[in-house]
Amino acid sequence: MSNLTCQRQGLTTNFEFYDEPTTWVSGSDALFTVLAERAERHGKVILLADKRQLDFGGFAGRITITKHPEIGSFLS
Repeated sequence: MSNLTCQRQGLTTNFEFYDEPTTWVSGSDALFTVLAERAERHGKVILLADKRQLDFGGFAGRITITKHPEIGSFLS
């Protein structure tokens, strides 16, 4: 939706955000490969948010945010 909005406004960004892209997909490794190739080919930063612990092969890094009931959310 954000890509469509940006295109309509004539805006370009160098990032894409995907919220739980593997929820209904089997074979998440293939999806990660496609997204990593897309990032490299188009010079994009691709951000993925997922509640599950996944192996994001092919990406430059990972930020893990842990939610703790007593102290809130923190980077780990």
